[in-house]
Amino acid sequence: MFLSGDTTLMPWVGSAGVYTLTLTDTTSGCTASASATVTENSTPPIAQAGPNATLDCSGTAITLDGSGSSTGPDISYLWTTSNGNIVSGDTTLMPEVDGVGSYFLTVENAANGCTTVDTVTVNQDANAPIVLIEQPDNLNCLTDEIMLDASGSSSGAGITLTWNGPSFSSGQNTLTPTVNAPGVYALTLLNQNNNCVTTASVTVAIDTLPPVADAGPAPMMDCAAQSGTLDGSGSSQGSNFNYLWTGGDTTLTTTVNAPGTYFLTVTNSANGCAAVDSVTVAPFGGAPDVDIAAPATLTCTVNEIQLSATASAGAEFEYLWTFSGSGVGLTAGDTTLTPTIGSPGTYTLTVTNTLTNCSASESVQVMQSGNPPTVVVNGTQTLLCGQTSIQVNGVGNSPNGVSYAWTTLNGNILSGATTPNIQLNAPGTYTLTVTDLVTGCTASADVLVNQDANAPVAIAGAPQSLTCSVLSVTLNGTGSSIGPDISYGWTTTNGQISMGATTLMPTVTAPGTYLLTVTNTLNNCQTLASVQ
Repeated sequence: MFLSGDTTLMPWVGSAGVYTLTLTDTTSGCTASASATVTENSTPPIAQAGPNATLDCSGTAITLDGSGSSTGPDISYLWTTSNGNIVSGDTTLMPEVDGVGSYFLTVENAANGCTTVDTVTVNQDANAPIVLIEQPDNLNCLTDEIMLDASGSSSGAGITLTWNGPSFSSGQNTLTPTVNAPGVYALTLLNQNNNCVTTASVTVAIDTLPPVADAGPAPMMDCAAQSGTLDGSGSSQGSNFNYLWTGGDTTLTTTVNAPGTYFLTVTNSANGCAAVDSVTVAPFGGAPDVDIAAPATLTCTVNEIQLSATASAGAEFEYLWTFSGSGVGLTAGDTTLTPTIGSPGTYTLTVTNTLTNCSASESVQVMQSGNPPTVVVNGTQTLLCGQTSIQVNGVGNSPNGVSYAWTTLNGNILSGATTPNIQLNAPGTYTLTVTDLVTGCTASADVLVNQDANAPVAIAGAPQSLTCSVLSVTLNGTGSSIGPDISYGWTTTNGQISMGATTLMPTVTAPGTYLLTVTNTLNNCQTLASVQ
């Protein structure tokens, strides 16, 4: 097949075959022919990029294998890639590559210009092993070694492990080693199939901090307080702390009743750590000495005596007398060893050692010769409005006979001041003193006299007028006191009461002055009012 120039000496042909050239002499018409054979060389070269390859985690380049391709002096090679990376040898049959992607091998036969392309794919195996380590418990005062748990990590053929850390008790070549020191423990897993490595770490902490144990100050145990409270409230507190005192008490405070050394143990249940503190309770002294001499006897004329006592002496000792009985009792020196007393009864001396609070007491009975007479007076009396005086009665008694003496500070005695009975005319307090005629002993009693002077109200009303046509009028006393104990009485010296003289509203028929008397019948108090 002619492509062009078939009438020239150098035609272009496009296929194999026998081509004949014929020459013609245009003058003579003579011709001559010759033939040429064209053969075809269009066989493409062989391009084989080789099997797919895989990169692993080692990071090293791999060699592609195009050795199955055509070879020869006229054969050339070219490797290309759109998404990988050719390190070297891109015009050889075995280039080095280090990137994932598609690689194209173009083989060209320079003798016939034919080319062939083949493709190989480079994958990557970056499947790293998994490292999972559970957070471990702390080392503490109870636990001196713990197991690390990495059992959730990758395992199997081709997986190797390496532990690094401060101290292993056992199992360092397993996923569950036992460690016995705090610090950072790292596990490295290697997948030998692809050289991928994963490392993870965990921190083992240690909690050996002891709690605070504070047994507190020693309580003061003495004769006043023969028990004391030990106070451990200065110790660590919280739900995880336990307490133990000598004697077995498990609270922060405990009561003791004997001297000695007491220990408080505080334990932290969270880490098992404990601390101990102690407190020493000192012994206390004994009771002081006290003795009272036999006392003299009081009489109605000897009305004061001095008691005498001996007791432990020193700046630390205090003395205190107390009295049980009636009368004045202690009159002086109640904090000395020689007090003055003025009444019969029981006197007690208490001696106290202020350093130990130990005390001792002794009592003595003081007698009085001669008994006081008896005396009795009326109960409370009342002096009413209508009374100018009342009588108050009393009585005294003694085997030796008695004399009487009435006195008052705020009343008024009319008569009988030296008799059992008196007449008086004023409210107040009246005292009857009875004296034994032989011993001189006395006894007294009081009576209270009140006065009821609660006067009623009397209002006679407004004045009235009589005329030639008004022959009577009614007086109006209704503004006066009223009640079941109130009575009324109208009187006149120059008028005329026709009716109602004992009511609040009488009728009168003559001019004059009318007098209204209002009486409280309970106390005889009266009030007067008049109207004209």
